[in-house]
Amino acid sequence: RRMDGCTLPQTRRLQCLHAGFFEWARKHPNEVAVWDGGQPVTRGALAHRARCMAAGLREEGVGYGDAVEVCLPRGTDQVAAVYAILSLGACYVPLDMDQPPVRRRLIEESAGVGAVIATRQDLSTQPPRYGVHELAMRAPLNTPPDVDANACAYVIYTSGSTGIPKGVAERELGALKKAFGWADDQLRDRSLRANEGPGNVLLAVL
Repeated sequence: RRMDGCTLPQTRRLQCLHAGFFEWARKHPNEVAVWDGGQPVTRGALAHRARCMAAGLREEGVGYGDAVEVCLPRGTDQVAAVYAILSLGACYVPLDMDQPPVRRRLIEESAGVGAVIATRQDLSTQPPRYGVHELAMRAPLNTPPDVDANACAYVIYTSGSTGIPKGVAERELGALKKAFGWADDQLRDRSLRANEGPGNVLLAVL
């Protein structure tokens, strides 16, 4: 669809969060996707890293509907990890790296986390922690499974009214609609439309 000269993908065609990214990365691999530490990372490079990590996760037994914790600093690897998880039909559970151990364990048990993507690998823990760099060394997964629009995309935890972590799950299509709704709101802003163009960047924390 178009709005004041800008084009957004159709939600009825895109049914999951990662599909549009991988499609765009295939068509425009040299466009910048992420700035990390002052350095640009192209869509093609980010997609390749995500597919390599997806292959690593699949080899470790992660599959459709599984919950995977993402415990990484903000940056390219965190973004790639999320796309890797979503491309397998699994859901991601983001956790702060400074999360207290007791609270972390409560969240992992509540979400049924079966694997963790972390900066360092430690397979002796439960759930096992897979190093992001080790996962990214695998050959890319070029034939990911089809993901249903009703699959769980992520589970976000809050403190809850009692102080006990409370998870809020979001399905693929619901998350996609939220993202497009936010983009629509931004494109209605006249100050943004005045300088709109293909090289523009919008920042969102979803």
